[in-house]
Amino acid sequence: MRKILQLLMLALTVCGFAQDGSLDSSFNPPTGAKNGDVKAASIQSDGKILVGGDFTLINNASSNKLARLNADGTIDVTFNLGSGFNNSVNGISTQSDGKILVAGNFTAYNGILKNRIIRLNIDGTVDSTFEIGAGFNNTVNGVNIQSDGKIVVFGNFTTYNGISKNRIIRLNTDGTVDSAFNPTAGANNSINSCAVQSDGKIIIGGDFGAFNGVARTRLARLNADGSLDAAFISGITSYMSNSIKTVCIQPDGKIIIGGNFNSYNGTLANYIARLNSDSTLDATFSIGDGFDSSVNSIAIQADGKLVVAGNFSAYNGTYSQRVVRLNMDGAIDSPFSSRSNFGTDGSVNAIAIQSNGRIMIGGSFSKCNNFSRNRIASLDSNGNIDNGIYPFFENGISADGHVRAVAVQPDGKILIGGGFLTYRGISRKSIARLNPDGTLDAAFNVGTGADGLVKKIVVAPNNKIIIAGDFKSYNGAAANGVVQLNADGTLDTAFNAGGSGANNMVNALALQADGKIIIGGTFSMVNGTPRNLLARLNANGTLDASFIPKLTAGNVWTISVQADGKIVIAGLLLQYNYAGNGEILRLNANGSLDTIFNLGGVGTDYFVYSSAVQTDGKIILGGSFSKFNNIPAKGVVRLNANGSLDSSFKVPELYGNVTINDIAIQNDGKIILGGSFDSFGAAVGNSIMRIDMDGTLDPAFATGTGFAYISALALQKDGKLLVGGNYVSYNGSSDVKYIARLNSSNNLSIEHFITDIKINAYPNPVTDYLKFNVQNNVNISGFEVFDVTGKKIDSNILSTNFIDVKNYLAGIYFLRIKTDSGILACKFIKK
Repeated sequence: MRKILQLLMLALTVCGFAQDGSLDSSFNPPTGAKNGDVKAASIQSDGKILVGGDFTLINNASSNKLARLNADGTIDVTFNLGSGFNNSVNGISTQSDGKILVAGNFTAYNGILKNRIIRLNIDGTVDSTFEIGAGFNNTVNGVNIQSDGKIVVFGNFTTYNGISKNRIIRLNTDGTVDSAFNPTAGANNSINSCAVQSDGKIIIGGDFGAFNGVARTRLARLNADGSLDAAFISGITSYMSNSIKTVCIQPDGKIIIGGNFNSYNGTLANYIARLNSDSTLDATFSIGDGFDSSVNSIAIQADGKLVVAGNFSAYNGTYSQRVVRLNMDGAIDSPFSSRSNFGTDGSVNAIAIQSNGRIMIGGSFSKCNNFSRNRIASLDSNGNIDNGIYPFFENGISADGHVRAVAVQPDGKILIGGGFLTYRGISRKSIARLNPDGTLDAAFNVGTGADGLVKKIVVAPNNKIIIAGDFKSYNGAAANGVVQLNADGTLDTAFNAGGSGANNMVNALALQADGKIIIGGTFSMVNGTPRNLLARLNANGTLDASFIPKLTAGNVWTISVQADGKIVIAGLLLQYNYAGNGEILRLNANGSLDTIFNLGGVGTDYFVYSSAVQTDGKIILGGSFSKFNNIPAKGVVRLNANGSLDSSFKVPELYGNVTINDIAIQNDGKIILGGSFDSFGAAVGNSIMRIDMDGTLDPAFATGTGFAYISALALQKDGKLLVGGNYVSYNGSSDVKYIARLNSSNNLSIEHFITDIKINAYPNPVTDYLKFNVQNNVNISGFEVFDVTGKKIDSNILSTNFIDVKNYLAGIYFLRIKTDSGILACKFIKK
């Protein structure tokens, strides 16, 4: 187990060279907080994340005003808050023993009277040892735990448990009033923020104009006993609208304030300032024009840089949409912040920095860095954008129309083709190249692009790109149905120089091992020479005169080249030399009919749109047919190498109107099918499924409600799956359009599944604790549990042979055990 943890730590370290400020998509709450703002966030020592605010739902699960999330953004089902809070949560602070202090404007928690402050045990139950009596009579804005464990509470209250306490109080660890802290009259208006210095003195900021009867406009420092520190005199102008919303202290003792002010001691200071420990303005912190609107929260990183959040849109004249990072001298940290898509579309109210440097933000936004993130997001200085659980092109910022073709270059860049006009708002007509993180590769310049549909894309060994479809020109130059592009997206003018191309649609495209190119479709001429439905081009684009297939009617939709050079073609009503051959036939390398390929009957009864050849020579066909040789076979069949039906291939029965448009075969032999079909089982979503080599459904590939319509599939080297199609949502979330990337096991991470070691889980069905035995004494490092929609609901490290499932809802679940030999998986039922 130690080795596994070391490897995981190494992986995190290696990832540290990616661009700062990119969205951390490993943290991806599927729907986030949809019906209320996030106002507070706190990170536990185990990396779990507490969020509080006005919401009642997190990830579509009831979670009144407070939730705890796992590191990946999923709900921590072990944190049980029952009916939760009856009003806002404004502040959260975690004690060193793991207990959780929560403050706000609530008067009850899980039906128990608790006025505006409560302490919870680590499982979410009420800590009865923290006794507050009548509690506070008005809003509590936050809590701050001192190094000695005592608790500073601040807000807009005037009493605590019936005792007069104006806006600030210090409590003992049991909830009683700390009599050693006596601020007498206190603040005359709300205290919004508080920070404790290393010497025990306390900086407070808010809306007040006096403390203990002495004028102190919006900012003051208290001695450790609660008395006013007379040596610290703030310089905020006393306008009624001015307010300090956040205060923090640097390790060197300097004080940073943010809020809604424009000057300090008569010096321009728009919404942020840094003060020396004596309250004078620190002139070495140069903010220029500062922010253009309020600062709500500031957090200091371990390296001294400042993460600033609020409702602003610019800092010192530079675009900075509500989140920015500043260097220690006040200059903007450009690698983190200066990108056109950086920031949120609504206010950011809370920041929490995790031990690994990731930055949690919460607020009223619905997008972060143009990705759908409802009020919660994580900015990762260590990783590129890549949604493992959810697609990585989201919320209408990818292509603006149907993606018909997808291909992956050897360098990991992604080519997409179809009927779109733009990608992320930038003109890319019918073809674009993306970087591995889903951003547009600006170096691939297609000009005006193709004037019609791009249906197929193939990358040649020399890294040139062949595209085919229903277009007549490319970037203004004549290009009928098939062209070759250079690596930079420009037209390769040496390809088919002087040729006229195909005179009608090209639907199918395949590349032979020798570099020759086979095209199929509805054309009758290629480069002015008769070639009905099928033709082969030399590597330079000229017509291969040695390849003369005698197709006389039909429509070719798919081409697959076998390892022996034979060519499988399929489509609709194909005739070879005027003889009806149905929808499928195989040709020899010279284009003649392969007569040993015998379907043994009439074949399919309708269109075949897709094909793939397995390593054993068997052929998988997909389409919109419902029968093969008059035997029910809806949408997909597998043929033996001689063309006969492989009766051992038993796929799940599909219902409704079925179309299989593309087939992808993984390295482990599993088969992914994409197209258009309705959900037919609890663990399978619409239009996509994965089957084992025998055709049985693979329940580990759980896509929830799936997609509307899939046209193209492509597997990356790392096993991740690219999905192109005509859809505007995935698994019920309208956060993805036309192109997506899924892990090879979708919500299950890409790891090696082992079959020679067995897991025995019991009792099954289970009520409280699911126990398991693993053969061969392999080392176990952790577990994950997924529901039937494919959503991960639980995960943790493991040091025992059981999992607590008491809080799971009744239903079917999939368990994954991580071992040093690979992944073990099984299904169980919770009663």
